[in-house]
Amino acid sequence: MRAIGILGDKARLILPTDGEFDLTRYEHVSDAILAIITRHPMREEEIVRTLDRWSSDRVQCALQKLVARGDAQPIERFDTRFWSCADAQYVEPRTSVAEIARFAHGCSDSIEE
Repeated sequence: MRAIGILGDKARLILPTDGEFDLTRYEHVSDAILAIITRHPMREEEIVRTLDRWSSDRVQCALQKLVARGDAQPIERFDTRFWSCADAQYVEPRTSVAEIARFAHGCSDSIEE
């Protein structure tokens, strides 16, 4: 919204969408997350809700470990945390890997659990 005010017609606005994903073919939570965020960023609460066959804690640990291994990044926009693939580029700085690593403390060593 702010971008439209600044850039006018040159701004490309992508609004969050709701939908359903068929992720039943994924055995590991990390693979399911990457299947989503490689195509488009997704709000954190949507990821947790979409991956409800795994516990919220397990999804959170997988997200943190994906950051640690360089596959994912959290993006803060409009007071909302989104997740995206690590190679996507955004104007505002992303949360540092060091900051994410402190949240991963206590998660199991294997991302595939």
